[in-house]
Amino acid sequence: MEIHVVQQGETLSFIAQQYDLTVTQLVEANQLPDPDRLAVGEALLIPQEVVVTVQPGDSLFRIARQFGVSVTALVAANPQITDPDVILPGQLIRIPGLERERYLVRPGDTLSAIAQVREIPLSGLIRMNPQVANPNLIYPGQRLWLPVLERRRPTMTVNGYLAPSATAPARIRELAPWLTSVSLFSFPVRADGALGRPGFVTETVTAALEQGLIPLAVITNIDGGTFDRDLAHAILSDPAARRRAVAETREVVETYRFRGVNVDFENMPPEDRPLFNRFMEELAEVLRPAGHLVGLAVAPKASDRPTEPWVGTFDYATLGQIADFVVIMTYEWGWVGGPPMAVSPANLVRLVLDYAVSLIPRAKILQGINLYGYDWLRDEDPATLARTLSPPQATQLAFDTGVPILFDPKAESPWFRYTGPEGGEREVWFEDVRSMLAKYQITQVLDLAGVSFWNLIFRFPQNWQLLQRVFQVRKGRMVP
Repeated sequence: MEIHVVQQGETLSFIAQQYDLTVTQLVEANQLPDPDRLAVGEALLIPQEVVVTVQPGDSLFRIARQFGVSVTALVAANPQITDPDVILPGQLIRIPGLERERYLVRPGDTLSAIAQVREIPLSGLIRMNPQVANPNLIYPGQRLWLPVLERRRPTMTVNGYLAPSATAPARIRELAPWLTSVSLFSFPVRADGALGRPGFVTETVTAALEQGLIPLAVITNIDGGTFDRDLAHAILSDPAARRRAVAETREVVETYRFRGVNVDFENMPPEDRPLFNRFMEELAEVLRPAGHLVGLAVAPKASDRPTEPWVGTFDYATLGQIADFVVIMTYEWGWVGGPPMAVSPANLVRLVLDYAVSLIPRAKILQGINLYGYDWLRDEDPATLARTLSPPQATQLAFDTGVPILFDPKAESPWFRYTGPEGGEREVWFEDVRSMLAKYQITQVLDLAGVSFWNLIFRFPQNWQLLQRVFQVRKGRMVP
């Protein structure tokens, strides 16, 4: 996995040359809106695919033989080829099933020996390294591109939250290859247990099912745009309201063809912990025998803290037994109300998940990951809220204001400061491919079921390119 951090004075063409790539390959891999606008400190994902340039006299048969693949596979991997018998010098050809990595030549190495170890024809290895003037003469310390030895990518569940809307089906179709499930946010519960129903649910669920995804209904205690503490207590403390909420949840699931629920109750009174456990049990007792999944999202904590607001209600051990999956919302350390800091600092995420796996089966845990950042006005009234940015918007802002993007090694998060149009100093923390890779490595090391993204509405093309290099996406089920 190679990531390049842009340095002062570098251009995309210069970077492409360093990695024997074309500018087009870098643009495609990172979905760059403008290749001439690179921010200092911006992180770029370096493509690993093997792409060769057609030379005079080449044919698809010759290229296929050099890399040990079939002509049919080459044509399938290169839709720009309209006639297999006609390829033109300078044309780029992708080699399917082959990725590459950097290698430093060691004493005693030869290209033929390396080709044998990497299971590639010598002619293909020579083709991958046009910078080698004499294939019979390589020297220690020389950099080569080699095919990556086949390695197993762990299979992970990938959930994403999304509000049903007129545009949601298109977004689902766009991201379907990288998703296991989509959680539609939200169906708010009223004080009497009745469920609100947003618009465009049928269209959004249909799109998810057509793409082979698991649609989940998100049940919340939201009122007036916020998670309401008193509303949560009213529902949980009234057996009749709980029964109605359970009954209407099943009705919603079956009416709209959901596969289950993802309960997101937040800001509950800590003393209502037993009541919330009971509510989840009642949901499971009704939904699971009917073949529906029962999951929930919980606030992050690194110890129990049963009397604290926001986190005290969540009994990790009991909920981990009841639920089919548990999304741990490991984000919002840096929040709209400030102070500025990483939204999802890797060091704190690891503490939370280390605690979680001691109480909840690893195969049920989804690590919550944010697809956004915040732009705060520093040293301002606490009532001043931050502005939400997608990662590409944050990178663009750094370029526009002429400031370098920095990287915090402890939080493993990018950030920068700039002077706002009103003259005040502002601070931005967001995500890039470096911070996302750090989170994915935590998921892998702890052997979790997978990850859950808030929110799919935020554009972050690099993330999906990175994810497919790190994971295989589980399809058809939420947990192993």
